[in-house]
Amino acid sequence: MSESLRIFVVETEPRIRKIVDRNLKLDGFEVFFAEDDSPGLEQAAGCAADLVLLDCQSGRLNCIELLRKIREDKNLREIPVFVLTEQGDDDLIRRAFAAGADDYICKPFPPRQLANTIRRKLEGLLTRKIHR
Repeated sequence: MSESLRIFVVETEPRIRKIVDRNLKLDGFEVFFAEDDSPGLEQAAGCAADLVLLDCQSGRLNCIELLRKIREDKNLREIPVFVLTEQGDDDLIRRAFAAGADDYICKPFPPRQLANTIRRKLEGLLTRKIHR
C-alpha cells in the first residue's frame, strides 16, 4: 500500500490530535486536521483524503449530521469514515452506522491500534476496488 495515504481528522481535543498525528505519521500516513467541523467538508475534499476520522464530540455540527453531509457530497461519499466515540456509547455507534460510518474507534484507544485499524480497513477497501 502506498505510504502517501491521506487521513483527514476532525478532532476538537488537542491531546487527542497530538496522539493521532504522531501515530499516523509514524505509520507513513499524511495527516490533516480540522479543530471543529465547520470547515470539515471543504478541507476533506481539498486534501484529497483517503479516510476521514470524525470526532463525535466535535464543534457546531453534530457528528451524525456531518457524516450525513459527507455521504451526500459527490466528492466525498466514497471516502471511508471512522467515528471516534467515547467508550460504551452504543446509541451513538448505532446512529453513526445508520448515517454511513464505515467503522468506529472508542476513546480512549491504544495509539497503535488507530493506525493498525485504519491500515487494515484501507487495505480491504483497496483489495475490493482492484477486484471489481
